[in-house]
Amino acid sequence: MQAPGLPGGVTFFSLAEASNTPRCVFITDTEAPIFMAKLQGTGVTTANDMSVWMLSSFSGLQLLAREGDQMAGAGTGVVFDRINRIAANRYGEIVVEASIRGPGIDSTNDVGLWALNYSRLYVPVVQKGNRFEVEPGVMRTVNQATLAVGDPDYYSTGADGRSTVFNRLRQIAFHTSFLDNTI
Repeated sequence: MQAPGLPGGVTFFSLAEASNTPRCVFITDTEAPIFMAKLQGTGVTTANDMSVWMLSSFSGLQLLAREGDQMAGAGTGVVFDRINRIAANRYGEIVVEASIRGPGIDSTNDVGLWALNYSRLYVPVVQKGNRFEVEPGVMRTVNQATLAVGDPDYYSTGADGRSTVFNRLRQIAFHTSFLDNTI
C-alpha cells in the first residue's frame, strides 16, 4: 500500500517491531491505532525506513515521525536518526525514544525521549546532556534515557486497564543514567 503523504513508490513493508518489543500497536480511547511501520520503495534506505503513524477517523492515516525527517519543533536540519521505541497514551499523544542528528547535535546530546504535543511539535522530555532535577535542588547531567519497558504487556495506552509507560495524566515512566554513573 502506498504510504500517504510520501513520494510515489514508498509503500508499507511491515508493522515494525520496536527494539526488544514484539507489540507496537497502541489503541487510543477514540479507537485510533498508533503504530510503527517499516517502509520500502523508491528512495527508502535504512536511514529513513522506520516510521510512526496514526489512523484517525477524522483525517485518515497520518505520519507522526520518520527516520531522516525534520523533527517538528527542533532546529533546522535536526532529524530523527533512529527511532527505537514509541509509547502512546489513551489520548493519542506519543513519546518517541530516538537518536537524532543534525546541526548542533553530537555524541553529547544525540539520544533521548521526545513528546509530540498538541501543536504537532516535538518537545524534549529528557535528552542526553541536559540537566535533570533528581530531587529538589539536586541536578545531574543525563547520559542515557530509555522508555521504561520490559514486559510487552506494558505497551498499552491504559485504556484496557493494563499498566502503561505514558499515562492519562501525561506522566512518562523512563530509565535514565547520569554522567556521574548514578541512576
